[in-house]
This record gives sequence, C-alpha cells and structure tokens, in this order.
Amino acid sequence: MSAPITVLLADDHAVVREGIGLILSVEEDIAVLAQVSDGAAAVAYVQEHPVDVVLMDIQMPGVDGIDAARQIVASCPLTRVVMLTTFERADSLFAAIDAGASGLKLHVAGGTTPSAISNCLDVAEETGTERASHSATRKA
Repeated sequence: MSAPITVLLADDHAVVREGIGLILSVEEDIAVLAQVSDGAAAVAYVQEHPVDVVLMDIQMPGVDGIDAARQIVASCPLTRVVMLTTFERADSLFAAIDAGASGLKLHVAGGTTPSAISNCLDVAEETGTERASHSATRKA
C-alpha cells in the first residue's frame, strides 16, 4: 500500500470542515492532517507542514481561497489545491484556475457524494490537472 494522500481542509464553516473531515477519515488512502478556518491559516500551515492536497473553500473572510491558492502554489509548487464551492459564478471558477488550483469541486445540495470528494482529491494528487465534476471552459 502506498502512502496516503495528505490533506489540509480550509473552510470558514466548522460544520463543513468537520463533516468533510469525517467523510475522508474512512478513506484508507487519505489522511487529513489539519483543518483551518481561513486562507491565511492555510498558507501558514502548508509552509510549515507540506501536504499533498489542500481542499479549500473559495469564499472565506480575510484571505479568501483564491488568494490563498495563489500563495500556496507559489510557495509550495508540489502541493495541489482543490477548490470547494457552492457558487457557480464563472468569474470565481476562472479566478481559481488562474490562481493555480488543480481542481474545482462544485458542491450542490444533495448532489455531492463522499466518493466524489475523495475522487477529486485522488485526481488532483495524481495528475495535478483540473478535473472536477463540474469544470469550467473559458470561451475563446
């Protein structure tokens, strides 16, 4: 068995962080190392404790997920960032990709399964390419 994918969860809603942490805790190939409530804490954590993947909300107070992703990708290029969001605004999705996010997982009430989150982390860690359940395509 290979080493588990190490993950940092970043979301300003404790119930979301804890829920995703609980979901991922049953996955043998994923190890959630920490949970933080904002982008600044995510950047600081990753700089001190490298992880394979950061699963992060786009909209958080203070340093948002997009700015945090940009900082994480610049300072820790081997860390993949997967953005988790409930917003379908194209500008936010494109901004996340431009910031260096490896993936986007659009959370739709009643439509995101635990395996979908796990699969998104697997793909981001293995390939580093943008492959989420809902991806955005920029018009030429």
